Amino acid sequence: MPREAAAGVVRMPDSDGYDGQFYRLIARDPFFLKGWERYIDDARLRYRRILVPVLAWTLAMGRERYIDCAFLICIWASVLLGVYWTGMWFAQQGRSAIWGASFLLVPATLTSIDRMLLDGPLCTLFAGFVCQASRGRRPWTILLCAPLLKETGSLLGMGVWLEAIRSKRWRQAAAASATQVPALFWFAFVQIHTPPSRADVVLSLPVAGHMERLFTPRSYSLPRQGELLLQISDAVAVVSLLASAGIGLVWLWPYKDAVEISTVLFILMGLVLGGQPYLREAYGFARPISPFLWALLVRGIAERRLPAALATLGLTASVGLSLAYEMVLVLRRL
Repeated sequence: MPREAAAGVVRMPDSDGYDGQFYRLIARDPFFLKGWERYIDDARLRYRRILVPVLAWTLAMGRERYIDCAFLICIWASVLLGVYWTGMWFAQQGRSAIWGASFLLVPATLTSIDRMLLDGPLCTLFAGFVCQASRGRRPWTILLCAPLLKETGSLLGMGVWLEAIRSKRWRQAAAASATQVPALFWFAFVQIHTPPSRADVVLSLPVAGHMERLFTPRSYSLPRQGELLLQISDAVAVVSLLASAGIGLVWLWPYKDAVEISTVLFILMGLVLGGQPYLREAYGFARPISPFLWALLVRGIAERRLPAALATLGLTASVGLSLAYEMVLVLRRL
């Protein structure tokens, strides 16, 4: 870690840390002026996800001592906005807006609160995308921001583009394509300043990696009962993911509108993200697919389809146990 960013940082012994630490550094050097990209595990991958770091940098007016606080504000504001948009969607369906609190049960929300990750903000944009689309509006600003938040955010624009192509609405297709242009320019800029990414290790044949993980229990440094509980939780999480994907693919057929198409694209992405390091724990693999988990959860609640909601909550429970396991490790060290 650069000396300038190390003040006040608590480091966990025997740990490489987690993704949030890299976005914290990017917020201090968003335009490669300090050369801090060499401190980042996969600079090309991380720097593509510029939206929250640059918002924190802007909110802090580039002043070092305010950036951590600004980053926290950005993450928490995204959580509040996600709850708001989810509640608005429920109100549109004739249900109580209090159900907006279900946004807090999505794995991406929990992990973003815990480790300042970007999956929660992306799920927020997806909730806004669905909410606006339900009102017959095209959320162009969201489509513009989503790929700059995380590259998988481009699946929102792709959903609008595919719907427009199928309906032969060429202007709308062109507008959807145009929303991706700023991200493409930024990705090209990042490409110039960073070494090649190693992110392709997370890919596998569809479902093959998930089946391998299901029958390869992870070892935990806990008494046998605790280890068995976490191993069962891991298995439940993998089964829940596959069940959620199956339910979504069947339930959303024939994938008529942009929301359903985008949701299916997230499902398909989840089925090919099967690298074993990536599938190590639900805390990791439930985050990138959370937009489709959010869609199944809220529709399952709104339409009283219990299997869809329970499949999503199986992943949430596993993430919750991961958080409890973290607390056990912290208490041990204390």
